[in-house]
Amino acid sequence: MRALQHPDTFAPGDLVARRALGSVTADQARITAERWAPWRSYALMHLWADAAYAAPGRGRRRA
Repeated sequence: MRALQHPDTFAPGDLVARRALGSVTADQARITAERWAPWRSYALMHLWADAAYAAPGRGRRRA
């Protein structure tokens, strides 16, 4: 997204993003991300980074 110079792209169906936003639906993620325009790509990258560096098990329930 950033490499292609698209700072305002967001993937509302992205599983990592939806989980980071509280296990919301794709429509709810899209509505939430509208507030981040015109920098939604950067916000998505922050959500991915937060998930990648999160403590194991944070926000996840084990069966």
